[in-house]
Amino acid sequence: MRAAVVIVVVLASVIAPRIAAADGGRDDEARAKRVYLQAEQDYAAGRYERAVAGYKEAYDLSDKPQLLFNIGNAYERLNRYHDAAVYLRRYLELAEVENRRAVEQRIKRLEQKDDEQKAMLAKLAAAKAAEAELEKERAEGRDPGGEVREGSSGDTAPAVTDRYKWWLGGGAVALVAAGVFGLASYSAGNQAEHQCAMGLCPASAGGDLTRERVFAVAADASAVLGLAAVGYGSYLLWKQRDASVAIAPVLSADGVGVSIAGAL
Repeated sequence: MRAAVVIVVVLASVIAPRIAAADGGRDDEARAKRVYLQAEQDYAAGRYERAVAGYKEAYDLSDKPQLLFNIGNAYERLNRYHDAAVYLRRYLELAEVENRRAVEQRIKRLEQKDDEQKAMLAKLAAAKAAEAELEKERAEGRDPGGEVREGSSGDTAPAVTDRYKWWLGGGAVALVAAGVFGLASYSAGNQAEHQCAMGLCPASAGGDLTRERVFAVAADASAVLGLAAVGYGSYLLWKQRDASVAIAPVLSADGVGVSIAGAL
């Protein structure tokens, strides 16, 4: 009788933890499914930050590598190309991928767009720094060379004729913004084209197409305003310095710009 009791106790101590673990696994799987479905709704509604958080939680609960692909999709919609490429690479490492070459090509495109984005942001930062320097010189009553103008002091307002600096600086910022919007429009169009390439993302591409059109319009408007501002600023400079200034728009692989030449 005692032996039977011992056997029952031993079996209970071995089986009970396994049953509990199995129940916990089923709970995690059910929760992962709920979180995933909510993340899908967030993705379809354009709430990409929340979608990223949901996909990540579902992955932590289920360890299903297909969710890494969804995380990469959501990061790409946020224009976080570096993060998108990182998660797609993890997806290739952990999942059985039928069309591996297509995913590898997509990663290369993401890395290229990441480089372009960083270069564009660097140009925008440089333009803002130049504008800030012009504002500082105006506040101190100095010419661009750094010398205080005769009859001026740091507390004296700059001459009205220095307005050309603001027009030129503002035009440069607008042209850089046109490049940023153009890149965003290209990105949205590319996202719509490649959406659901692996059959893992059921969300509609309509939102991306709408963003493509909106960014394209913003890029055109910024370019027009930028060229107009630069043109007017150059006119003020010519009028002030009595110089011949030639202005011409410049289009290159690096973006949109303006060439200004002349003798001052």
